Amino acid sequence: MPVETVIQQHLLRVRHSHYPWRSIRVDRFAAAVTEPAGFTVALAAPKQPLMRGSELTIPVRIVRQPGFDEPLEMQCEISPPGVGVSPAELIPSGESEAKLTLSAEAAAKLGPAPLYVMVTTTQARGKAGGDTARGDERVRVASAVVSIEVAEPFVALSTEPQSVRRGERVKYRWAVKQVRPFEGQAHVRMLGLPVGLTAVGPEPTIDTTSEEVAVELEARDEALNGQVHELKCDVRFSVNGEEISLRTGSGKLRIDPRLEK
Repeated sequence: MPVETVIQQHLLRVRHSHYPWRSIRVDRFAAAVTEPAGFTVALAAPKQPLMRGSELTIPVRIVRQPGFDEPLEMQCEISPPGVGVSPAELIPSGESEAKLTLSAEAAAKLGPAPLYVMVTTTQARGKAGGDTARGDERVRVASAVVSIEVAEPFVALSTEPQSVRRGERVKYRWAVKQVRPFEGQAHVRMLGLPVGLTAVGPEPTIDTTSEEVAVELEARDEALNGQVHELKCDVRFSVNGEEISLRTGSGKLRIDPRLEK
């Protein structure tokens, strides 16, 4: 038997703050023909999956019609479960490029998900005011919906607690667990280093055969004695011309006093 579907739209007649006082329900959508928006929005689909624990930046292009150079505001209103997005970005008058940064939590839902951005004029046509969230008196243009894939990371780093004395260096070692194969080399940089503790020398690299990576650290006299917690690694991969940054690992380091001679 055919399945009946129902279409409903609520129209607010009287509104105060965020709560409607009066509304009506209709079974047809209201539509109107308006003047052209003056611009279109193109969101590029990423060429690689968004890994759990990683960050990926996607370019957004504004195609302006001749004579339209108003400032615009770009925001991502809906994101996949466990995926964060960069805050609203102001696109200055005449500019046509913006960037959307996605960051996936360690428990982000795996698999494909839809994504789009909304670009809004910053003032009502012909006068100041309007509301960017509801679109009151502003022009709102959405990009086409693209698909992003949330996937497991390429690698996972782990380590055991280590120590270093002021005035000395130590090679802080991380075990590399290969999760998914990748091409080329990835650069490793440690995060969370306190004042007085710095990485020295060139950044180490890993590839799909690596089982360990070491970052050489130097402890100066201004480093505070005691435990340093929540050390992590930023592992940067290049896939299909795009860079993706993975944060992984959780390390500890004890800083001991300098040996007196």
